[in-house]
Amino acid sequence: MKSELRTFFKNQDLAKIDDKFQDFFISSLLKFNVSSLGLYSALSDEINILDRKVFSQWKISLPFLDGQRMRISIVEESILEKEISYNLQKKFRGEEITPELIVVPGIAFDYLGYRLGRGGGFYDRYLSNYSGELIGLSYHLTKQLPVEEHDKKVNYFFNINTNELIKVGEQ
Repeated sequence: MKSELRTFFKNQDLAKIDDKFQDFFISSLLKFNVSSLGLYSALSDEINILDRKVFSQWKISLPFLDGQRMRISIVEESILEKEISYNLQKKFRGEEITPELIVVPGIAFDYLGYRLGRGGGFYDRYLSNYSGELIGLSYHLTKQLPVEEHDKKVNYFFNINTNELIKVGEQ
């Protein structure tokens, strides 16, 4: 079921993300009063939120893979000028941290806060021991996704169509 959903969502047209959303994204995150953010290096079907504005507000960290384990490392603003992938290369990694808030990418999220990921389980394993704030970000929101025992809900998600940050359970 999840495999078919991944195919379905990947074949949908993607909305264009503009400066208005980026400004909304930053102003929404400022309300959380945290000093460190876990972001991600966007793949072609994910929303790119890495830009100079986020580095001016927070200590930014990105995930990297260590075997089957995801870990998170501080990065400098100069990372924006580098060719990086979803698996942050060792030469770009700084101190390993647990960010106070993580923006989680997904193929889709549902209104209950569950995420449809890529199927590798890296975020699921990492988030199983994470207790900070989780915010989902995707081009696609749907009423309900299939849920497995290991799936962890996000606390909030961005609705990019309406420029809303929605607390799970309050929509």
